[in-house]
Amino acid sequence: MYNVMSINQNLNLDQKQELANILVLKHPRVADTHMFKGDVLWQKGELDQAKSLYLTAVSMQPQLIDAWRKLVELNISSGDTDQAIRDGQEGLKLNPGNVMLTYYIGVANLVKKDFDEARKYLETALNQSENENAFIQSTIYTSLGDLYHELKMTSASDVAYEEAIKLDSTNVGAMNNYAYYLALRKSNLDIAAKHAAKANDINQKSGTFQDTYAWVLFQQEKFKEALYWIEQAVKNSDASAVLFDHYGDILMKLGRSKEAIKQWEKALTMSNNSSVDKEKIKQKISEKKYIE
Repeated sequence: MYNVMSINQNLNLDQKQELANILVLKHPRVADTHMFKGDVLWQKGELDQAKSLYLTAVSMQPQLIDAWRKLVELNISSGDTDQAIRDGQEGLKLNPGNVMLTYYIGVANLVKKDFDEARKYLETALNQSENENAFIQSTIYTSLGDLYHELKMTSASDVAYEEAIKLDSTNVGAMNNYAYYLALRKSNLDIAAKHAAKANDINQKSGTFQDTYAWVLFQQEKFKEALYWIEQAVKNSDASAVLFDHYGDILMKLGRSKEAIKQWEKALTMSNNSSVDKEKIKQKISEKKYIE
């Protein structure tokens, strides 16, 4: 079943669903068949049906941690963090001390921006992860790095990202986030550039990673190199205020003021519900110059 999902590219989603339907009909009491069908429906965007199938799977086999995890992830992806937390806690009650469920409850709280609860669960997951593999430990450290950044615990955040990368040298999420936050603080830019470059070497199609590298290079005053990477990011990303704001800043530093203003104007139109400073963008446009 899982080879079909992850390896076999000859079946389209409708064919996979047909196979999943047959498996559920033939083996209705096997939890994995319901989980397999849930995976197919999630890929098709039928989230409510996928959720129902995962719930069926855990009702049949409460120790099926992967189904609990997918329930939590599905609810996070659909924006229902409260339900994600409830499902995670129900799974944890039935599987006390499970590191992955503890971790995912922490992640759901982090997405919800309940940082105190996120810290409680993520630090508990780390403390319980002694017997887990390096990949899982690295994943936990990455989320702790994100959390400590939000709590403005910069030293702890840096250490968490460094531990994550030490445990898993291919952890591009940790590399990217660490590099970006260092660039925002204008701190240890050589380290930031090293991690941003490696993240892009491993994943060469991520607009997010390309934007991070552009911003690190901008802080290093390597504006021509930054321009190359921001233009790659624009090609490979969904449009965002942050992206166009960075693009405008880089263009202005290269003396291309008309083009810079055009990008800032794009950023301004997308600035609602964004992390960019709307008033600062207005000031850049008005004064026709880069503002720190």
